[in-house]
Amino acid sequence: IILQNRQRSSSTKNVIGVSPEPYLDLISNPFDKRQWNYLSFGPSYIRVNQSAIRAKCQQETEIKNQHKDIYSKVENHLTGYPHLIPRNNAIFKQYSDHLLDYINQSYFTPLTYKDQLISREQAQILGSIRRIIQNRNLIIRVTDKGNNFHIGSAVEFEKKLQNFSLLQMLS
Repeated sequence: IILQNRQRSSSTKNVIGVSPEPYLDLISNPFDKRQWNYLSFGPSYIRVNQSAIRAKCQQETEIKNQHKDIYSKVENHLTGYPHLIPRNNAIFKQYSDHLLDYINQSYFTPLTYKDQLISREQAQILGSIRRIIQNRNLIIRVTDKGNNFHIGSAVEFEKKLQNFSLLQMLS
């Protein structure tokens, strides 16, 4: 029994993680462990509602922008072919009111204390990552196939881009 437990515990140490690792094209890693783990979530990571830690005026501005964007897309779609609904139809006013209520509800629904803490922590980590990228003149982009981040020097990236453009012109 002891041998079986030992074998089982030693085999679990050989587990390989499946989360995408960011590709770092630098000599040294400028990010600390928390920042690196956050970058490992990848570009498709859905953060906790960040609007909850913003000021109310910022939230209201964001709500107006979201409402305007969504409403104009729906209105343009429904007034065009094949629907051809007139723009002065009462259904648009009703839709606008319902959409505004929904967006307000989703933005102003209070978060739990735990989610507020997580949201603040994520905002701080993201801010520190942005500062490092700006201060060190780095570039972060999404890779083509792996859908994870590639982090490198902006100067080196520009050189690679120029070389690639030159090769394309010669071909």
